[in-house]
Amino acid sequence: MNTLQDKTSRLIQRILQVDNFQNVACVCSNWKEFQEELSEWGVYSAGKVDFDDEELNVNILDKFILSENGYIRTGDDWNLIYQGGGAL
Repeated sequence: MNTLQDKTSRLIQRILQVDNFQNVACVCSNWKEFQEELSEWGVYSAGKVDFDDEELNVNILDKFILSENGYIRTGDDWNLIYQGGGAL
C-alpha cells in the first residue's frame, strides 16, 4: 500500500470511528463540504492526517463521503466499499 492510500485509508477509518465525524459525513455530499463543516468546529485533521494534505486521494474521499450521505456505517462496512484504500 502506498503513502497516498495509507493516509486516505487512515482518515476514512478515523471518520468511521468518531461518532461526531460520522454524523457530519452523513449530511455532506463531498469531501470539501465535510472539511468546511468541521472547520466551523476548529477541526482540521483526524487520525494525524491534515484534511488539506496534498497526498490525500480526494476522489476516494469524495466517494466515501457521498456513500455515507443519509446513513451511518460501521467500521467493518468500510471494507465492503473500499478494499485496501481503493474504491471498487
